[in-house]
Amino acid sequence: MRMVRPYSVTAANLTSNVSITGTEYASTGTYALGATVINTTGTDPTYHEYESLVADNTGNALTDSSKWLDLGAINRFRMFDSVNGTLTTNASTINVTVAVTGRADGLGLLGLDAETVQVIVTAGVYGTVYDQTYEMVDNDGITSWYDYFTEDVVYSSDLVLTDLPLYTDPSIQVIITKAGTASCGTMVLGQSIDLGAALYGAQAGIIDYSRKETDDFGNTSLVERSYAKRSRFKLKTDNTRVDSIFRTLAQYRATPALWVGVEDQSATWAYGWARDWYVEFSMMEQSHISLEIEGLT
Repeated sequence: MRMVRPYSVTAANLTSNVSITGTEYASTGTYALGATVINTTGTDPTYHEYESLVADNTGNALTDSSKWLDLGAINRFRMFDSVNGTLTTNASTINVTVAVTGRADGLGLLGLDAETVQVIVTAGVYGTVYDQTYEMVDNDGITSWYDYFTEDVVYSSDLVLTDLPLYTDPSIQVIITKAGTASCGTMVLGQSIDLGAALYGAQAGIIDYSRKETDDFGNTSLVERSYAKRSRFKLKTDNTRVDSIFRTLAQYRATPALWVGVEDQSATWAYGWARDWYVEFSMMEQSHISLEIEGLT
């Protein structure tokens, strides 16, 4: 099992073809009830969108929650916020490049709506050191030629890589392509750490936040809402690595990260945090780590 420690993506290290649109907030402006503004300039830009909660809204700072409602990241930055359900969208192609300070061998793209994803890594004088294009057609469940020709075409919504070449200060370019509108819910990149071998018996499921209500006559209404992944693993690792892993888990206890349980089972991938863990010193040279991961919606 691996954890990708997230690298911070900001306006300073991001290049994107996703346009920034919207009305820039001005302290001297007057805004109607329900009007929306963005904050992308000045000394402390948040790259968020805000909605006016009052009429004749003049001179009120965006930090005043009684006057402004924070609607979250603008389109360009939604794939880099901490919410899987917010999508960066763009016609045909999302083309982003992140200039990494340090090293990064892990990349996760979650909540995709894409036909292909191209990943290009360039490293200073070495030029292009990685260039791969991934077809997102999902053939899981196709067990015969009859299935191949009759089942609907389904695309994978997630792509995780943990083998990008480790060069210092690389630029990582991701090109997400789809006829119509391409979208991505979360992009995580950073250096990964091996937490140990996942043993048989791992569990993966979801926490469903949909509302289900039944009236006095037995009629049930369902309101679909977001869900979050939840998984449990038992890992085996050498005793010489236990303290390092323990420190890492403690350090990222309140920081969203990408967790890759089994590399070829996307059900075990999640962007979230370690809800609970403990170490069982069960053998002379090896130990077991029980780990529960809770994903973000």
